[in-house]
Amino acid sequence: MKRMAVMIALVGALVLFALTVGERERKAEMRNVLFANAALAPRALRACLAPGLAAKDLQVVVAPHGKGARLELSSRGGRPLDKVEAEALRRCLAAG
Repeated sequence: MKRMAVMIALVGALVLFALTVGERERKAEMRNVLFANAALAPRALRACLAPGLAAKDLQVVVAPHGKGARLELSSRGGRPLDKVEAEALRRCLAAG
């Protein structure tokens, strides 16, 4: 009976550890937040976005797409953009 209790406690501890590590990993991974097409050329779009999207936890990928550019925006843990970032994004996507 005592062995069974110890085994149950160990399994419970392992499950708790796995959940804690999994949650930490989930918060640390980059998740896609936005995909958008822009009328600006890739170089111009990068230049427009640079001042407003300078956070360390954002990843911005700009690729050619026809005459404009394709924007892929990812953030750590999938966090939403703050007001400054959202305004910079809106302004740049409206340009062109």
